[in-house]
Amino acid sequence: MNAAPKPKCDGLVWSGFSNVFCGRNAGYEHEGRHFCKTHHPPSMKERSDKSFQLYKEKWEKIAAARTASETAADEMAQNAARYLWLRTRVPHKAYREMGLINAYGCEEIDVAIDAAMIESGDTTSGKR
Repeated sequence: MNAAPKPKCDGLVWSGFSNVFCGRNAGYEHEGRHFCKTHHPPSMKERSDKSFQLYKEKWEKIAAARTASETAADEMAQNAARYLWLRTRVPHKAYREMGLINAYGCEEIDVAIDAAMIESGDTTSGKR
């Protein structure tokens, strides 16, 4: 009994200086043409979509991290502006008596700065 030869893959691959047929045994048929698993068009599309989805998720995470860091930088700039605003309005003697501002008092200081800004009507710098 003479078995019919298996069809070869119709997918093209780059080989040195030109495109040549893949040459592997074909196991899939698509639109009347024979392909191996690697060059089967629906399989190629599936792999491409999966790769793009992974790429998209990776860059969404990077964009979210970038946005978070930009938000933190904006908040730091606003805090610096509020601090400078307060420092220009507190008498030098009182500032010297206050000394360095400790971390545990930052929330109360922010409230005090905001209240002072609202009271004076000056909200041009350091606005929250």
